[in-house]
Amino acid sequence: MTRVMLGLGLHNDTDVTVRVEEPAELADQYGSTDLDVDMHSAPFNDFDALVAPQNGNEIVRRVGEALYARLAQNAGVAKALTDAAATVPGQRVPVFVRISPGNEADALPWETLFHPQASFLSLDDRWPVARVAGYGGRVERELLDFNEPLRITAVLAARDRDATPEWEALQAVCEQSPLRTELHVLCSQDVVQQAVQASGDADVHVSFVPDSNEELVRRIAESEPHLLHIFSHGSSGYGSGYLEIATRELMGAPSQLLYLEPDELSRATRNAWLVVLNACQGAEPGTDARSVVSALVRNGTPAAIGMRQEIDVHDAHVFCEALYREVLHRVETLPEGQPTEIDWSSAVRTARARLCSGHGMPTTQAACIRKEWSLPVLYLRPEPLEVRRLAEGAAGAAVPDEDARAERLAEVNSLQALLALAETGRAGAGRAEFEDQVRARISDLQAEIEAMGG
Repeated sequence: MTRVMLGLGLHNDTDVTVRVEEPAELADQYGSTDLDVDMHSAPFNDFDALVAPQNGNEIVRRVGEALYARLAQNAGVAKALTDAAATVPGQRVPVFVRISPGNEADALPWETLFHPQASFLSLDDRWPVARVAGYGGRVERELLDFNEPLRITAVLAARDRDATPEWEALQAVCEQSPLRTELHVLCSQDVVQQAVQASGDADVHVSFVPDSNEELVRRIAESEPHLLHIFSHGSSGYGSGYLEIATRELMGAPSQLLYLEPDELSRATRNAWLVVLNACQGAEPGTDARSVVSALVRNGTPAAIGMRQEIDVHDAHVFCEALYREVLHRVETLPEGQPTEIDWSSAVRTARARLCSGHGMPTTQAACIRKEWSLPVLYLRPEPLEVRRLAEGAAGAAVPDEDARAERLAEVNSLQALLALAETGRAGAGRAEFEDQVRARISDLQAEIEAMGG
């Protein structure tokens, strides 16, 4: 068993159906079960209302146990999770929860799943939990070639929040990594712009957030990021999610806001490996970024991370530093020439553990009463992205330009038709030279088409 895939479907307002989708043998053996997972009932409403940790009230553990107990009502799910939890150290069986679009169960904290004998699944590298957006077979396994530098684009634009610590976290991780990185920063604060410029690094570029969605999307797309990081506010109001991106603060006046929807952002992230929405406290009416990141993944982004609820701005910076330190390490250790899946769920697990530390108690004990570690939510496509690291200086496989190829094919067809017409006409001065020129042009076009993969 290499992974567990659980499928959650919408049954009615308070019930969902659950079944095992992988492993295949369990999927074939067991059917689906209707579960009562009303998010407005205890203990789930207690979890959402929790602001400060309460010693002695292990609400996070109680929620994780309640979710696990409900899932275990399906015998196939119970067996799959028990088998995963029995994985020995050094082996991994990640647990993926695939949730149908519009299913209210997506609002539940599946990241808190707590196995009676194995503690929180998301905090153990043997079986980290992630969510899957979309359906198997919709997106084929994708392979991308990689040459250094690793390109990171950071939009640091949370209105009324100083993004300097966010920049400092990214800068420190990149400077300490042996991996060559190229950072493109779009910011809304003069102090951040000055801090970035002060780095003096030729691989670091900074500009202010433009004043239109179209220009922002264009700037992001032009930077061709492998990793896109956005520090902003967001909202899931009116049934859909969007990001609130602050433009430049001028002469102490509050920033104006760009309201960026996932369909717009998707135009700039189709070739990105990972998108991270690091939302902090302060957004109205909320900062739940699930709907944005899940939409990005359904639109084709391989992986995206967002926050289920508001997160303290300090915790947002801690998560940023811990996540990118782990991500860069995984990219830096990619084997040369071998297609490899980047393990985003394990990288997020490490960042979760960092959010649990520093509270004067063991990680598991802190996790039982503090919910911030469970708030980052990772969404993946059904089929993973694989990256092949090339030898230094090697060129990656060319990406076919289908429009250019079609244009050349059309020109070849036109020239061949013209040549056929000329051959049926009368012989005359210059005809042979004309035919030779046409044939030479056809030969050149066919060589270009072949080089494009045609």
